[in-house]
Amino acid sequence: MTELAEYLLKENYSTFAQSTLQKVSNRTNLRYLSCQAQLLQQSQQYQEAVQVYEQIIEQDSTSLNCYAEAGHSHHKLGNFTAALNFY
Repeated sequence: MTELAEYLLKENYSTFAQSTLQKVSNRTNLRYLSCQAQLLQQSQQYQEAVQVYEQIIEQDSTSLNCYAEAGHSHHKLGNFTAALNFY
């Protein structure tokens, strides 16, 4: 299911991606969390997105995309120092 949600997000079908993610049972899966964070960013829920990206980084500190996206979310919130820390 997470693979389908990832595809739907890439194709800009956020609503379908969100309904697909609701069917995922393992919500600690990194792919699930990544999709969830992307949906939060797309809906301008940047603080929540940062929290999810930080959760991913705790589990996988090599996920460079998550650092960048957490930085982008902090930037959108006006937290420029925090954004620089993630970049």
